[in-house]
This record gives sequence, C-alpha cells and structure tokens, in this order.
Amino acid sequence: MNFILLATQRSGTHLMRRYIRSHPKLNCLTESDDVRFDNGGVTILTNNYKIEMNKYPLVILLRKNLVEQVLSHSLMNVGEEHQRHYVDGNQKELNEVTVNVGKFKGVYDTIKEQTKNVLDKTKDTNRIVFWYEDIIPYNQTGWTAWMPNKESARLCKFLNVDWCRLSAKSKKIGQYNKILNLKELYEDCNITE
Repeated sequence: MNFILLATQRSGTHLMRRYIRSHPKLNCLTESDDVRFDNGGVTILTNNYKIEMNKYPLVILLRKNLVEQVLSHSLMNVGEEHQRHYVDGNQKELNEVTVNVGKFKGVYDTIKEQTKNVLDKTKDTNRIVFWYEDIIPYNQTGWTAWMPNKESARLCKFLNVDWCRLSAKSKKIGQYNKILNLKELYEDCNITE
C-alpha cells in the first residue's frame, strides 16, 4: 500500500520509519520534497509539502511536547560547525550550551503553527494521527525499541497489514541537561516543566 508519513521536523520520523520497516510487508522512504513511491510509504515534512491530501492515506506524526521538539532541533546543530551531535547512536558528548531564546521561540511558534495547520488541513482525509510521546517505547533492551502494542495495532490496521510487533534500533538520546538556560526556554514559551 502506498501512503504518506506526514510529520513536522524533529517529531520522530526516523523512529517511525524504522518501526514501519520492521514489518515484513511495509516500507517507508526517507524525507522527500515530492511524492515518489517504492512499494510503500514516503516521508514528507510539513514545512515544504505539496501533496494532494485525498489521494493517499496519511500517517501523521506530531509531538505533544513542542518545547522538547524544539530542544531536539536546537541540539541537532551545535557549535560553530553546526554538526549533528549524534549519528545513529554514536552520540558526541556535548559541552554545556546556552540556546538563543529569541531563535528558540521563533522555531517554537513555527512548529506550533505547522502542527495546527497539518491537523486542520487533513481533518477530512483518510488519516491516522500518532503522537511521538505515544510511540516511544515503554522499555527497551539495549538499542532495540518496541513500539507499544496499542499503537502498533492501530498502524497495522490502518495500513491493512497483519499485526506484528514493530521494533526499531533506536534510543532517545537528547542531552537536555547540557542546556544551561532550559528553565528560561520553557518559561518563554509559557510552559512549566
């Protein structure tokens, strides 16, 4: 079945794609600006999508905690070289950093608007909505993360495949404790920890 994984930036698409790919009858391609299928799904990010909403089933992935989403974005590019602080589990240890509050708030507002828009624009389509906080594993062994069974069953039913336990090689590795002004970032977005 062809489908679109539609998500905001830093909402867990890497994890969701790995879950999907763990099913023997499913596949999902990495982020793309256009819809091109290879016997499965394709990931489209909401900041640059141009798709016909009613043409394909939509698996929508969003985050409830937008502050953590923006923190993930902030930590992705650190230092003067703007290099990713991790690559497939080989995490670089971060030095303590201070995040620019104005830029953080701007990204927060953008992602908040994108989240609202994607829910509004897709409400009358063939869609299923997943929240990152609901698909992260309750527990994991080493790097093997298991999608919670309830969410796994919802996804398999929506994509019309037999249920199987979906897993991914992944681990939540955010180093939020390295952000010196974390409390200020939460307060600036009018959210308490």
